[in-house]
Amino acid sequence: MVEENANTTTNNKDANSSTQVDEDRPKKRYRSDDSIATMLGDKLDNITTAFKADAPESPLKPASPEEIWTILGAILDLDDDQQLVIYDVLVADDRKFKSLVALP
Repeated sequence: MVEENANTTTNNKDANSSTQVDEDRPKKRYRSDDSIATMLGDKLDNITTAFKADAPESPLKPASPEEIWTILGAILDLDDDQQLVIYDVLVADDRKFKSLVALP
């Protein structure tokens, strides 16, 4: 029994000493890997904002088929076959229609 008491006392001293050592140590500062991700996210937001500032505010609405057909009907020198061919080209490319409308 004497040996058990001696072992218990020694174990209690070890337990107390380890607790005291833990209390004396400064607490570790945990680093977060989010700092790099946050920085990159901020840079991405800045780039996105810059691109949005350069982009036009509203994209141009494409011409409707009715609008194209009305403009082609106003051209008197075209027969029906020519109107259909030109209509097919203008419906496929809205830029060509806008160019046609801009012509005098």
